[in-house]
Amino acid sequence: MFIFVIWVVVALIDGICSQFTIYYGWYSSFRSIGRNILSVIKITVSPIVSVIVLSLIVFLMNKKEKKSLSTIITTIVAVNIPVVIGEIIGLLVYLSSNASAIANPFASLCRVATVILSYFGIKELFGEKEDGKFIKTFVIIEAIYYLAVFVISFLGIRI
Repeated sequence: MFIFVIWVVVALIDGICSQFTIYYGWYSSFRSIGRNILSVIKITVSPIVSVIVLSLIVFLMNKKEKKSLSTIITTIVAVNIPVVIGEIIGLLVYLSSNASAIANPFASLCRVATVILSYFGIKELFGEKEDGKFIKTFVIIEAIYYLAVFVISFLGIRI
């Protein structure tokens, strides 16, 4: 849960920095905090929504090996550790614009690592021993997840 708290705090910092420093500068950002608070809330809840959506999909699709929802959530948070690290490194962009040359490719690499870790984590939750059987299930889970992400994006929450 510590990792999850760090992830949400990093998202909050990112939301505050992206909403207030880019558009208004530091001085006027504090005067306009009420105008952009909804955007900050949406950015902050995006990790929570991401974990909950994927956990519910895995929970509903796992018919053979029923695991508790808390076990599934813990696994999903654990496989997202590279994304959390990528977002922490991504905060360097607010300190120096040159940091984006390193932060953006690193964040992409972290997302790829998370998908790979997700495969093995979800495979373990399903109790599947063979890769050939599980790959179809994993593709279906990911397709449903990205469809849900697409629908959630209409609410202004980016995952």
